[in-house]
Amino acid sequence: MAVERAFADHHPFSPGEIAALVTEAAREGLTAVTTEKDFVRLGAAPGTEAIVPFAVTMEFDAPARLRKFVTDRLSTARAKKFRAERT
Repeated sequence: MAVERAFADHHPFSPGEIAALVTEAAREGLTAVTTEKDFVRLGAAPGTEAIVPFAVTMEFDAPARLRKFVTDRLSTARAKKFRAERT
């Protein structure tokens, strides 16, 4: 069984939220997990010792296409900014 709780990026977890999540996981016989990034943000709040961090990696099927997409968008944005500054 798995249960998911979603929070906004950079959500400021309160000690009460952390305790409630850990308590719910323990009651259901589950392990509370979070990304390494969010685990660091939890700090040393009570209950964090029961939370397991996991690594998230991202791979792209076509990294060259992604690089071109980003480069093209940056070039367009720079050109617009340059034109705006000249007017």
